[in-house]
Amino acid sequence: YRRLFRFDAVSDARFLIGRERELRAFEEARAFWETGRPVAVVVVGERGSGKTSLVNCALNAPLAGLPVVRGEFDARLTSAAEVRRQLAALLALDDQDAIESYLLSDRRIVVLEETERTFLREIGGFEGVRHLQRLIAATCSTTLWLVVTNQHAFRFLHAAARFGDTFSHRMDAASASAAALRESVLVRHNLSGLRLRFEPPPVDGTLTARLRRRLLGAADPERDFFAALARESGGVFRSAFQLWLGQVQSVDGGTLTMKPVARPDLDAVVSELDAADVFPLVAVMQHGSLTATEHSRVFQRPLQASQAQLDELLERELIEDDPGGPGYRVRPRALRVVNE
Repeated sequence: YRRLFRFDAVSDARFLIGRERELRAFEEARAFWETGRPVAVVVVGERGSGKTSLVNCALNAPLAGLPVVRGEFDARLTSAAEVRRQLAALLALDDQDAIESYLLSDRRIVVLEETERTFLREIGGFEGVRHLQRLIAATCSTTLWLVVTNQHAFRFLHAAARFGDTFSHRMDAASASAAALRESVLVRHNLSGLRLRFEPPPVDGTLTARLRRRLLGAADPERDFFAALARESGGVFRSAFQLWLGQVQSVDGGTLTMKPVARPDLDAVVSELDAADVFPLVAVMQHGSLTATEHSRVFQRPLQASQAQLDELLERELIEDDPGGPGYRVRPRALRVVNE
């Protein structure tokens, strides 16, 4: 049953729930590009929000039939030379000076993921991303650029370097609707063949709750469950799937029983965080992940002090080792607390 809820990117649009509008926007972007107009697309969203799935399905449907070069930035790049070296390797070019002529020579799609690794928030740390912007602007009439980044990095880069102005189209995968989350969960659950039962929440005896029941009638445990799931996951598919598995109470006689999603008291956690904790968390989200060395450069602190601060956030279970690269990222299950 847990394997049904592994958060693997999908490639079939039938399993991409709630992204019909974005796929239509890809169709529009391709139509513009086919007429010779310059087109570049940025896909923005939280980690776990389904950005990669959206790109996969776009390449298999509205963008199908075109040559595709796809890769991701797997290391911190802060200079034009580093960006060009990575792109030359991705394009299988021996000569970095040939990048522009190659991109202008034929019509193709270039997909770049983890774009938040192309800068470091320090003086002189934006040369790499600015060079990437110039390269996209110079070649987007023949190369359809598809750039993927998290929403915190996008907002920061737009403020620092007008990053959003580089793109003709923006696809926002920031948060899914409650209906889309519900459908995504039930599509996976129904493959198990198990019936579902939702435990009702504990009876609230307050006057407000009694008046609400009198006015609106008895609560619907299933409706309340999915409303709470959407609220606590922040509309992020990965977080919703983890919460769903965490609420499994029992499996008996072919019936899966779900316990209610409790609303955690975030005040106690949030009140413990001061500015010295919050600013590093913001920086981690803006960069996707941060190593202790990068943290010390961003905050101009000794390396030992940076490592101690990250260790404290690690102990509080707000960050974790980034499985996709060096450094620490915000834990998916802590994302709502960190955003709060």
